[in-house]
Amino acid sequence: MSTTECSVCKSIKPEIVNLFTAESEFRFLTVDCEVSSAISGQYLVFSVPTLILFFEGREFTRFSRFIRIADVESAMSHMRSLHESDDESITT
Repeated sequence: MSTTECSVCKSIKPEIVNLFTAESEFRFLTVDCEVSSAISGQYLVFSVPTLILFFEGREFTRFSRFIRIADVESAMSHMRSLHESDDESITT
């Protein structure tokens, strides 16, 4: 979640978009908190940028304000491994 005036949002968004573009099993959505205040309220977003990762329909982790790409990559890797272990348990 971001706003149009957030300089941190503007600087990190291209890196986040590239990361999610490279990881095809993940979807990326952007929400402008000024336009969609109900959504930011629903997810209790009080600072921008905020990146919320969901796994199986629930919040898995959240990053706010100063987001390190390495931390996001690590969380995505962890989610991927959880998904793969779920797949293995179904087939065995």
